[in-house]
Amino acid sequence: MTMSAPFPLAQRPTATVMETIMKPLSKALRPARWLVAAGLVLAAIMPQQGLAQTPELRLETGRELHPDHGSITPFFEKTGVQKNCDYVVYKLRFGVRGHPETFLTEAVAANLASVRFDLRDQLPAGLQIVDVAIGGDGTDAGGGAMPAHAVGSTVDPNDTLTIPDFRISASDLDGAGSPNERSVSIRITAKIDQPAFPAATMVENQAFVKAARAGGPSIEIPSHDPLLPDDGDYRTGDPTEIVIDVTGCEPPPPPSDEACFKVETGDVDCVPGGGAFIYNMTVGADLAGKWVQLRTTTPGIVIDPPAQLVPPGG
Repeated sequence: MTMSAPFPLAQRPTATVMETIMKPLSKALRPARWLVAAGLVLAAIMPQQGLAQTPELRLETGRELHPDHGSITPFFEKTGVQKNCDYVVYKLRFGVRGHPETFLTEAVAANLASVRFDLRDQLPAGLQIVDVAIGGDGTDAGGGAMPAHAVGSTVDPNDTLTIPDFRISASDLDGAGSPNERSVSIRITAKIDQPAFPAATMVENQAFVKAARAGGPSIEIPSHDPLLPDDGDYRTGDPTEIVIDVTGCEPPPPPSDEACFKVETGDVDCVPGGGAFIYNMTVGADLAGKWVQLRTTTPGIVIDPPAQLVPPGG
């Protein structure tokens, strides 16, 4: 009878109960593990387009003095100076700061166009606005020219400037701005009421811009004097202070029923309704064929036309 040797126990393919249970499970997990590994590799080499965020003007956070790619923040500066015995000049600059590349995207342009700005500046007592000049990168709601400004009376005549419903363009419209800024510049010339300042007086005031997005938040942004320390938050600001001193100036003439000026030759006609004058100046025949030009040294006064040709005979 032939006997076969038994299979060595050490080599017998036996399996524990736990191995028997886990074997089918490991086969089932194998595809899932492969998918996870493949996903990690793809995530490492594919562009993170879905994670990129379009920079936008945030109306609820503080200002960063040096914005990065992901922020657009407002700023509002105001300075002032007494020019002479009769006038002071205020300069305002309102706008937004961001990385230069930020302003080149259509999404950022659309975001800025959706934010409405309204400016209001009431000057200190004793000052009357006589001239306003506006420039920079501002537009109206449709992307056209800046809306017309208005000068009104709050406490004193013509003491308040308002510019309603304007926008800040993402384009450098005037070509004079910094690459990381878009702004509107405003120059206000105001006449000093000398009797209101019998002694040298420090006056202060602050302009305000209301920023609002349709259906979203709104915030009031005060102006800040750039000569003073900045806390880095555009929601705060320090008023602009200037000293008005007219103590050494010749006082204006007292009010009178007579004309406030006279001419040696010629006469002055008043335009019906007031506010304009026509100066008829007599010249001799020796000026025939020559141009006579008039100019004014008073801001706010316009001469139209500024020059005329003398006819034959004077």
